[in-house]
Amino acid sequence: MKKAEYLAALKKKLNRLPENEIDNALRYYEEYFDEAGVEKEQTVIAQLGTPDNVAAKIIGEYAVGTGAKNKRGRLKNIWVLILAICASPIALPLVLAVVIVALALIVSLLSVFFAFGVSGVACVLSGIAGIFGGVYALFLDPSAGIFYIGFGLLSVALGGALSLGVVKFAKVTFLWLQKALGKFLIRRGTK
Repeated sequence: MKKAEYLAALKKKLNRLPENEIDNALRYYEEYFDEAGVEKEQTVIAQLGTPDNVAAKIIGEYAVGTGAKNKRGRLKNIWVLILAICASPIALPLVLAVVIVALALIVSLLSVFFAFGVSGVACVLSGIAGIFGGVYALFLDPSAGIFYIGFGLLSVALGGALSLGVVKFAKVTFLWLQKALGKFLIRRGTK
């Protein structure tokens, strides 16, 4: 193996490192070869060992060097993890309780909207039935027929207003919930 082959193999093994680190390492070993001279290439290769061994040494030194820079960040992460483990017996049930209460509130809110919506539709349907009954009653007793038609029209109007009001109020409520949840999640994400 010659110097060029050795350095090419070394470069291939160092492909996980940043480009500037690879260049620095190759420059160092190229100068090492140049100082020894062409006649001592084989001796230098024997002293250095295989490109795999040299690459492992360089990668290890790089890992230790960058690890020292990030030591404070790693310690902080370890402390956060330790605190999370210690707090989990208290925090997990609290989080679970908050989630269950939130879900219960949402289900109850949906139930109220559903109940008022069904009441509105029932009023509309009973009003329509009252109108048809009033038309039939006109032939038997005109005053009762007019009463039933009027009551049917009132029921249709109130039921329609109730149904439309529920739909509008539900839209406003869910938009407000969506905005509040979005603000909460954005605020939590920026911390």
